[in-house]
Amino acid sequence: MEKAVRRHIRETLCTSQKTKTMDNLNKLFEKVKINSEKNYDQISVQYNTPYSIPGLNTLREEICTCLTLNLFQAAITLTNHLFENGLKTLLILSDFYKNKKQDSDIIDEMDELLDKFDRLNLFDTITKAFQHKIISGPEKKQLLEFKNKYRNPFSHANKRDIYGEEKSIVEEFKFGNNGIYIERQEHLKFNLLPFQDIFQFDKAKEESFEYFICIDKIIRESYVRIIKRKKASA
Repeated sequence: MEKAVRRHIRETLCTSQKTKTMDNLNKLFEKVKINSEKNYDQISVQYNTPYSIPGLNTLREEICTCLTLNLFQAAITLTNHLFENGLKTLLILSDFYKNKKQDSDIIDEMDELLDKFDRLNLFDTITKAFQHKIISGPEKKQLLEFKNKYRNPFSHANKRDIYGEEKSIVEEFKFGNNGIYIERQEHLKFNLLPFQDIFQFDKAKEESFEYFICIDKIIRESYVRIIKRKKASA
């Protein structure tokens, strides 16, 4: 009898926990699906068009998933990774196609190229991509702007660089001779620590789509340049 009671208690607790878990998951699903159709429409082309470049497609898919499900800050940090990873991959492929040795081992060649490019900082990576004519002058300028606007601030959590001179109006309750009144004051966002998670979410929501779409476009067009040069030299 005692064993049966214990078993019943365990089963009841398990059922209760499963119900609670499902309730929490349903709440999460409801939250992330808000505007998901509208979000998806903005990046459906990028999501459904795989890269010809090896090694970057799971990143592209994850970023599109994040953008669809309102995970905008996650999308920016992953786009930062795609930005740098994509350029280094393009540098490696460009060098490989240009200088491929006859009868050489591909794995050994790739290993040498990894040593050549893998530890470059982002500024040097952008510069070399331009020197190798993988990216254009306007693209170089835009990538340097993205480096300072998104990659460094979000990856290093530099609040001043994330918000710059952006300001927000804060309402403060004051006590005066005539009682309580509200005073509206303008403050730099990076000084308003209690609200920075909201500010950062709103900024990422507003800017993450354009950032990803621009990086995606540069990667695709850069690879086309590499392939054209490869075919021209064949």
